Amino acid sequence: VRDTSLCYGESVVINVTGEGDKYAWTPALYLSKADIKTPKITPEATTKYSLDVTKGLCTVTVEDIDVVVNPLPEIGNISVDTNQEGQNTLKVEIDDVNAYSYSLDGITYGDKGVLPTTLPIGYNQLYVIDEHGCKSSKLFEVEPTPIYPEKYFTPNDDGVNETWDVENLNMYPAYIVEIFDRYSKRLFIQRVGSFNTGGNNTVDGDEFKGWDGMYNGHAMPSDDYWYLITVEEIRKQYTGHFTLKR
Repeated sequence: VRDTSLCYGESVVINVTGEGDKYAWTPALYLSKADIKTPKITPEATTKYSLDVTKGLCTVTVEDIDVVVNPLPEIGNISVDTNQEGQNTLKVEIDDVNAYSYSLDGITYGDKGVLPTTLPIGYNQLYVIDEHGCKSSKLFEVEPTPIYPEKYFTPNDDGVNETWDVENLNMYPAYIVEIFDRYSKRLFIQRVGSFNTGGNNTVDGDEFKGWDGMYNGHAMPSDDYWYLITVEEIRKQYTGHFTLKR
């Protein structure tokens, strides 16, 4: 009989070599049966057992059989910080971050203390494993980074608010920006990332750098204009209007 180590909630069958006529485990706590050779044990706490093996008139006692129960990692609050480049930093409240390995799929675990950084938008599962192989997991959400289209701009060559821009839009790898006048005529379109398929009147470039209020070489007049922004990663469209002031 050997000492056994397992994680909380797991079960194990205790193996006994040799044969006897009768078996008696003490205590009977957590055992499937206390009078068989190889009982199944599902302990809730570390327990020390002894075993009496009787064969004929002879009884042998095996003492101090330790079944050690290791606690599962306790995962506290999980938060996600996103920098200006759209890179995510995962923060986990846990007793000793460096004592665990982490995974987002429950299969491939990174080095101890190295948290996952590639986090898709939406719900994710964080898996944690310790040196004993004990695992825990917790669900958390990565919310889309909000975008903030400007309410107005003033292309007057004074160096201030010269272009209409959208804050945080370039954190996303793929999107379309379209601008229309009040009669629904499209004045501007730019496709970025996987949307960048070209086409008539499509602005080139790998990121949106703002609209300067021009259409076909002509300065558009002071008025309200409408935008339609399609963000592929979160499958969401934003619509609204802004004012051009000259």
